[in-house]
Amino acid sequence: MQELLSRMRRPDLEFALIKSTEKKSVVGKWKSAPIQKVATMAAVKNLLLETVDRLNPNEFQEFKRFLQPTAGPDQFPHTRTWSPAEIQNRTDLVRVMVEEEGAGSVERTRSIFRDMNRTDLLQMLPRSRAGMKETSTSVDSVDCGSVEQDSSSWTKVDPELDGTSPDEDPTYSLQSAAGHFECSVSGLRWVCREKVGFRYRFCSWVGHMERMESRGYRPAGPLLDISVLTGKVMEVQLPHWVCTDDVPELLKNFAVLHVGDCGDVLEKATRVTKTHVGLTEPVFSLLGALRNLFFSPRIICNTLIYYQPKTSYLKMHVYLIPPDPALKQEITLRPDSQDPNFYEVFIESPDENFNLELLQTHSEKVWFCEIRKDDHPKSGSTGGGGCSTETVTVKKEEEHFVDKHRETLIQRVRNVEPVLDGLLQNKVLMEETYDRIRSLPTSEAQLREIFSCLRAADECKDIFLSILQEKEPHLITDLQRKC
Repeated sequence: MQELLSRMRRPDLEFALIKSTEKKSVVGKWKSAPIQKVATMAAVKNLLLETVDRLNPNEFQEFKRFLQPTAGPDQFPHTRTWSPAEIQNRTDLVRVMVEEEGAGSVERTRSIFRDMNRTDLLQMLPRSRAGMKETSTSVDSVDCGSVEQDSSSWTKVDPELDGTSPDEDPTYSLQSAAGHFECSVSGLRWVCREKVGFRYRFCSWVGHMERMESRGYRPAGPLLDISVLTGKVMEVQLPHWVCTDDVPELLKNFAVLHVGDCGDVLEKATRVTKTHVGLTEPVFSLLGALRNLFFSPRIICNTLIYYQPKTSYLKMHVYLIPPDPALKQEITLRPDSQDPNFYEVFIESPDENFNLELLQTHSEKVWFCEIRKDDHPKSGSTGGGGCSTETVTVKKEEEHFVDKHRETLIQRVRNVEPVLDGLLQNKVLMEETYDRIRSLPTSEAQLREIFSCLRAADECKDIFLSILQEKEPHLITDLQRKC
């Protein structure tokens, strides 16, 4: 068990286990006492290094200054003043502390962390040499190498929605005092020792995924653009959607993408829990959790079902997407480049209730839903299953719908090829024009060229709009609501 906890990088539990074993030693095991002492000191060193390594250079110097005043002999009888020559780095510091104070160096470190107001590090250490049962985390709640706090340890904070234009992604603002906090919208967690204020917005992984896969990673959580306005965040924890029970060596198989002015940086995670990937002393910009590409763990998904009303048949598109808030704004509803990116269910004349099930390997049922007749009425502009694809009424005397939302369509339609196919099939584009537009390097360039070809022909714009309604229904519905 000690070896397992060491491999899982849980020095706090390793230390607790050894101290518990010491108390339960029997007389016949007296010959193992020297070995037990060595094991205890090794666990103490690992435990202290785990916490001291989280101090930045200035805090490390402050920690050493707190060591210099001699404590009372009744509290720390072995404490002495150490010369600077003995402490060149953090490893030297821990070695000297353990040599002088043994297991008492843990309580000594706790005392210094209290003076430094580092409550976050204080929680990583047992509260006393004799009271190991007071530690807040038990062996049964170990989460594969991370010091995971219960959700009740985090104070939920409701963000404020900043005013944005209809064509921009919403931005959220947050403020907090010192402590441990969690955003109620994004699930983002942060630890601070002073008042902080920051803002964030959800971003799309589209445009980043190919680069990440070339470096051996895939997205494991939402991509967030974070800017700190005031104060300093000591640790940030990004939400992820991976089932960690299937992931070996969590810290090695998770990383954090940091997109800054100098390009992509893959940072090593300092903490991985069942729900979050953590970084200490983070530098903020565009951040997102990543998982190793070379294993396929189970992931948490939302099931979205869309159907087309006012038809005699029933055709449903069933999407499985990770719980990424940014995907709610993405018109393709896909986390990667898979094609098709949905399951299609077609029933010619549905006249009774039926069930949808999602099965894992070996027929393990992982999702179930009953679809009732009333969920897909044959008439009406909306239904219980998803978004409406009701035809948008175009008044000839007013600006056409596609002209009114030209720039938004150019920016948000990413899968242009099906649109081009529809325009070609409906004789809006000739073969030569179709080939020329397809050869353009970006979706924005392709759409601008499509608009230039449509010109003032409202009939062609009507066809273009009907194709967008079929291929991008939730985008058109979103724009329709904003009219």
